[in-house]
Amino acid sequence: VLTANILSLIEDAALKSYWRKPKLRSFLRRVGVPDRLLSAVPDSASKRELLSELIPRLETSESGHLVLKRMARELASQTTFPDLV
Repeated sequence: VLTANILSLIEDAALKSYWRKPKLRSFLRRVGVPDRLLSAVPDSASKRELLSELIPRLETSESGHLVLKRMARELASQTTFPDLV
């Protein structure tokens, strides 16, 4: 179940794990966020704006839930944070 708290933690972890927007966008593509959703958010948007747009859209479908769960697993399994070095 994707509670409001879990969704908030996913957003916060993604913001802190990926310091640069291109790296964050790349991560989002790799975990399965559809290109149509990514391209709907302008490149000029901040990382927080990007995630604030994407997460609610992903919440609306079963396939989006799977992507959010994949994001959570990938973020939780990180052992290094190269963007933060």
